[in-house]
Amino acid sequence: GSRFDVMVRILTNDASALRAAIDPVLEAEAKRWRYRGSSTNDIGTSVEYDLRLKKGHNRQTIADIVREKGAPYVVGVEVVDTTEAE
Repeated sequence: GSRFDVMVRILTNDASALRAAIDPVLEAEAKRWRYRGSSTNDIGTSVEYDLRLKKGHNRQTIADIVREKGAPYVVGVEVVDTTEAE
């Protein structure tokens, strides 16, 4: 199996503030996680993480947690299933 279950892409208005808010949350809520990097385009900055979910979590619960804990820096959250990609 893959080391990670999902990729989380967060559209943010402040990438450094978002990371400061979200990194400790991922440490607590994910079984394993890694920062993938960020990219900026005309919509804003997207920050990406790979996550291995703990039991009881799914894409929806992670998106909700990120939105809640990353406010007010979160503009949008996308959680993509990556288990089949490898």
